[in-house]
Amino acid sequence: MAPPLTILLRAILALIFVLATSHPLIGHSYVTASTSIIGNDRGGVVEALLKWKSSLKGQGLSLLSSWNSTIPSCSWVGISCDSSRRIVSLNMSSYNLNGMLQNLNFSSFRDLTTLVLANISLSGTIPHSIGNLSKLNYLDLSQNELSGDIPPSIANIANLSYVDFGINKLEGTLP
Repeated sequence: MAPPLTILLRAILALIFVLATSHPLIGHSYVTASTSIIGNDRGGVVEALLKWKSSLKGQGLSLLSSWNSTIPSCSWVGISCDSSRRIVSLNMSSYNLNGMLQNLNFSSFRDLTTLVLANISLSGTIPHSIGNLSKLNYLDLSQNELSGDIPPSIANIANLSYVDFGINKLEGTLP
């Protein structure tokens, strides 16, 4: 007869096996998404973020180590998703990065409502494609090194209720 501890361990292992194989996330959508996140990319958002990440420099780049194709994008640092797992917020304030907004494909972010890229040493101009962020209501690009004119396409963002372009080298006014 097996000692009681052995029987208990076998029972626990059997229970773990049953729970693991019957759980809806095991061997189903979550695992599939994590092993092929690019294949499940809605509108190219993940691809756009990974391309932008590859163009960034700076000591804060290590903060974006979760940004890779083996981790679901809703688990990435600085990313928030809605209940349908669509990226709705990108917040990378004070990440000690260097880069340009021209390298970020704004047309991929159809569901983005919040964009905070404050104090991360962005340079260059604000691309006209930022006007494609039709659901955006919060935009903070403050404390960077952005220059040039504020693009008139900002006026295309109908729900925009908060904008901060302070402490940049931008010219012009909000349309």
